[in-house]
Amino acid sequence: MAEKKHQEEDRGESAPLWMISFADLVTLLLSFFVILAAGNPQDVVADPDFAEIVAAVKQAFRYLPPADSNDPVDIQILMSQLKGQKGRGGEGKRGDAFQDNVGAIGRFDQVTTVRTGTQTTMGGQIPFDKESANLNEEAVLKLRQIAARVKGHTNIFVIKGHTSKDEEHTLAGTGRDLAYERACAVAGKLVSLGLNRESLRTQSCRDYEPLKVGAYSEAEQALNRRVELIATESLMTEVRGPKGDTGQNKTARAPTSQVSPASAPQDQPALDAQLSGVSHAADKPRG
Repeated sequence: MAEKKHQEEDRGESAPLWMISFADLVTLLLSFFVILAAGNPQDVVADPDFAEIVAAVKQAFRYLPPADSNDPVDIQILMSQLKGQKGRGGEGKRGDAFQDNVGAIGRFDQVTTVRTGTQTTMGGQIPFDKESANLNEEAVLKLRQIAARVKGHTNIFVIKGHTSKDEEHTLAGTGRDLAYERACAVAGKLVSLGLNRESLRTQSCRDYEPLKVGAYSEAEQALNRRVELIATESLMTEVRGPKGDTGQNKTARAPTSQVSPASAPQDQPALDAQLSGVSHAADKPRG
């Protein structure tokens, strides 16, 4: 029987092909052991350089660590991502949006924030009785405590009046703004306690900002019948201008009716009655 002739394997550029395959296998095994070593947290804590290598291996597999992780490797990955994001927008473009914010059509189509700052609620909630804008004993006691704390400050205070859903249902169609009446009652009491009327801003929120959402019982509805006093970082001088400004360079405005700062704000029905009387008097023919 004829002996089978051995066929020699093709050679590569510098080594046989089997050696190239073997080298690939060894490389894969080495990579496998590196990945196993990356899972050992003790080595990571002891060697920061090794932690950087482990982080690079995890990033290669698209690993995204949680933002609240305390693992040193996860922290290394998060820090590297933050460094990669720094300055990506170019010089002078940080914070700019990629798309233009197109607002309403008109001369002022962009939103401008005026007098930014933090706001702090003072004294908690000031309670009111059902369908009433009169200050009860608890409300008066809280207002005296608040006035003693903020008297003499030049900050602007926002007085937000609130109502409950059952009150708004009862007053529907009457044109009465009970939330505004409550805010005005609180403002008037604070003025009588020594606060500057110029620093107070009244606001009606009606039942749009309930303290207790989904309130059905009387006790839960009572929590929403309240007024909140919010202290802002804005100062009165920022609104009216610096002291000594005579306003000569400003555009002249038509004269308006003067209201005494010390007078307490009137409720909405009384204001409507006064305005109605003024309009009727203007319509009468002169003799």
